[in-house]
Amino acid sequence: MRLKLWSTGVWLRAASLLTLLLAAGHSAGGLKLWSPIGESNVLLAMRDFKMNAQGEQRSYFDFYMGFGWTLSVYLLLQMVVLWQIASLNKSAPTSARAMIVAFIVANVLAAILARQFLFVVPVAFFLCIAGCLVIAWWAQQRQSVSPRHNP
Repeated sequence: MRLKLWSTGVWLRAASLLTLLLAAGHSAGGLKLWSPIGESNVLLAMRDFKMNAQGEQRSYFDFYMGFGWTLSVYLLLQMVVLWQIASLNKSAPTSARAMIVAFIVANVLAAILARQFLFVVPVAFFLCIAGCLVIAWWAQQRQSVSPRHNP
């Protein structure tokens, strides 16, 4: 079986694998409680300041870690869904097209947010994922206009 470089499935799976790498890198930062600059006053205050959140005592650090791990879960979900869209594209290209566009928009917005609040590595990953998805969308458009033939 020959790999078609410009096939929609190849680029969707590439985006899926890039998402897996992003999820792994993001999760690695949450494996232990750390700060690149050590125990700063801000980190200590985040841990020490507790509040009642719907009956639970939580600190800002709890929220920080909780949102971080939640993002890892959603990145893994994106990885799985992108892989599944690659298969769906063969049987329901119109449905796949709408989902591809939604993921392009989500990843571009994530890149903008990462640029505003984070640093260059997640920006690069989100833009590369979005780029793979744009190529997948473009490849799908080409396939829908050109007649299918089996060599």
